Amino acid sequence: MYSKRGAPGRCAGATFNERPLDPIALRVKKSAIPGAGYGLYVQAPKKFERERRNAHEHMTRDGHKLVFFAGENVAVYIGKLLNAEQLEQLYPGDALAAYVVHLRNTNEYLDAADWRHGGVARYANDCHGTPRECNATLVEDDRRLRIVYLQATRAIYDGDEVLVNYGTNYWSR
Repeated sequence: MYSKRGAPGRCAGATFNERPLDPIALRVKKSAIPGAGYGLYVQAPKKFERERRNAHEHMTRDGHKLVFFAGENVAVYIGKLLNAEQLEQLYPGDALAAYVVHLRNTNEYLDAADWRHGGVARYANDCHGTPRECNATLVEDDRRLRIVYLQATRAIYDGDEVLVNYGTNYWSR
């Protein structure tokens, strides 16, 4: 899924008010990762309650409510659709395309660098270089062309920062 040219990237320099973006569960604010800029956080509304799917699930952790179960879609990765030629024009040579996701089995890319075209999923940081573990991944919808989701890989609780793995190519620069 990730191109050598990029994957969703850090948000340094982004200008964004710290306000709820989705009344259900998402908020963009300063990341807890040093130097990362903004990050994507889960924020449950006061009256938000999930139903337990099985007896083994923990509905709270340290007093924080469970918001996303593993396997649930957290957000849609939205961006401008580019072909390889357009990508090369915007990011010539080996330039870092920090917010670009390569759509598998195609010659197309989603570029969420422009905040006017990108959704909140672009603010998910990588846990690389931190003691924290990733709690989400990017997955393509096999049923719908050009749709990419940020999907929980484990339970995500109120107050957690959403973290994805950008892939080894991103960090090989």
